[in-house]
Formats: sequence, C-alpha cells, structure tokens
Amino acid sequence: MNELASDTKQALMPRPLRVAVAILVLQSLGNGVLGLLIVDNLDRITRHGGAPSEAGLAYLAGYAGMAIALVLLVCVVFTLRPRVWVRPVVATVEVITIIGGLVTVFSGTVTGALAVLLAFTVIRVLMTDDVQAWYAQGSIWR
Repeated sequence: MNELASDTKQALMPRPLRVAVAILVLQSLGNGVLGLLIVDNLDRITRHGGAPSEAGLAYLAGYAGMAIALVLLVCVVFTLRPRVWVRPVVATVEVITIIGGLVTVFSGTVTGALAVLLAFTVIRVLMTDDVQAWYAQGSIWR
C-alpha cells in the first residue's frame, strides 16, 4: 500500500521553476496593467475629441499586452498543475518578450534590458532537466 501511495504522490515543484513562476506573475501583472493604462488613456483622449495619430497601433499594443497577461496567468495556473503544453507556450511568449525588449533597448530605452533579462531567465529555467520532468508528469488536458 505504501508503494501505491508513493507512486501517486506528485513531486515537489523545482525551486528554479518557483522563481520562474514568480517572474511570470510579475510579467503578467505588468503587461496587464500597462495594457489597461494604454487603452484607458486612448479612450480618455478620444472621448474629449482628440484623435491620436498612432491610435490604432497604440490600441493594438494595449490589447496585446492584456492578452499576453491573460496567457501568462493561464500558464502560471497550469504550471502549478503541470500540463505538457505550457512549456512551449511560455517559451514562445518569452521569445516575443525578448524581441520587444531588444527593440525597446535599441530605440534608446534601457528598461527593455530588464524585460530581456527576465525572459532569458525564464527560458533558461524551462530548459533544465528537472523542469522538463515537472511538465512531463502532466498530461495534455487532464
């Protein structure tokens, strides 16, 4: 009976993955809040008769930020209850974050470097053997 209990017991989440989950939560909050602020500011400007010249692109950036925040939150939940599909989704979002951060850095804003550093950290954690094993123990949908 002890063997059965030990077989069904789930392993503990690796410590580096806990750090990566904390980074994902921060990224999700940052993307969501900034996206909401962008859309809210544009709505306020257009309500008062203004028409920003780059409104379409800014709306796209705002809504994309909120969508990425939602995707990251879903990935955090399904990292805590591991699913096989989460690792590639997180890696894809982090690659997009790296590209956006590099564009930001090359346009003269240093804060993009922090986004690049955090994204590289998450990707590096996702590639370790123990984290791969963590996600592998979950099914696709379970």
